[in-house]
Amino acid sequence: MAIFYVHVAALVREGIPLELPADEAHHLLHVLRAGKSDTIILFDGQGKTAPCISLDGNGKRIIAMPGQITEHRRPKVQLHLMQGITKHASMDDILRRAAEWGVTAVHPLICKHCEMKLSNFDKRMAHWQNILINGCKQSKNPFLPQLHGPLPLPSALQENGEEKNVLRAVASLENHAISWHEFRSLHLQHASQQCVAVHLAIGPEGDFSAEEYAILRDHRFIPVRLCPRILTSETAAISLLAALQLGLEEDVTQLLAAYHASGNRYLVAALGTEMDASTARAHCQTNCADGLLVGKILESGHYSLRIFNSDGSEAE
Repeated sequence: MAIFYVHVAALVREGIPLELPADEAHHLLHVLRAGKSDTIILFDGQGKTAPCISLDGNGKRIIAMPGQITEHRRPKVQLHLMQGITKHASMDDILRRAAEWGVTAVHPLICKHCEMKLSNFDKRMAHWQNILINGCKQSKNPFLPQLHGPLPLPSALQENGEEKNVLRAVASLENHAISWHEFRSLHLQHASQQCVAVHLAIGPEGDFSAEEYAILRDHRFIPVRLCPRILTSETAAISLLAALQLGLEEDVTQLLAAYHASGNRYLVAALGTEMDASTARAHCQTNCADGLLVGKILESGHYSLRIFNSDGSEAE
């Protein structure tokens, strides 16, 4: 049995039928060839998902009936990718991986050394949007990254403003760039407690110019070198996104040790970890666990223990 994600414009309420977009209906029925035994999950890109109870209609117009809607919790730290525009296939791959790794927003940058010239702007944006949707469907990510319009680097930085509690990093070939190990230990290690967002800047094929590096320094971007070798823009983006997300997840959860009791497998979260029903359910599903335990130290010095079942409900 296969599980297919299908993107819809909105999920309003359980039992309210909705028409699938024509391209989604065609892909589901004629490319994926979904059958009656397959599971179809509808998602709106804003964190809501629902199982599809039934499909009705012909090949051109498909009506889906959503079941119980689940609202997923957004990550505590948002990740913004500021990506110098690369050539077609490379840019597509970067955007797809960005969606898979749960990037919050993508800001395409028009840089001095960009080799691809933007033409048919609306068509290009629609294509990139579809790439992001496909990345979410592939990875079962319920949050569709927000795609901003391409801007020159100074304009993109101005658009983001001088937000506080934001960690900024740029993949850099400069001599004074710090190593990934230094960046992780000095800056990323406690980002989940101190930051609301991480902004990552990646240059195009020809890298950022000296002037663009200077602009990034003025906006407090920390130059980071992932390894001693010179990486392509695509490799640098995908590698740093993976490293950042794994680093943030480790910091948030430290996490989830597993233990077995009475034939069941439980997860134990770090002491004081914030937890709600949807997050607990997601952890249990991801780790094939029967439940999750979260402890907290009270002001009296005593401990309290919350026990979540695998469906996210809290045990009495």
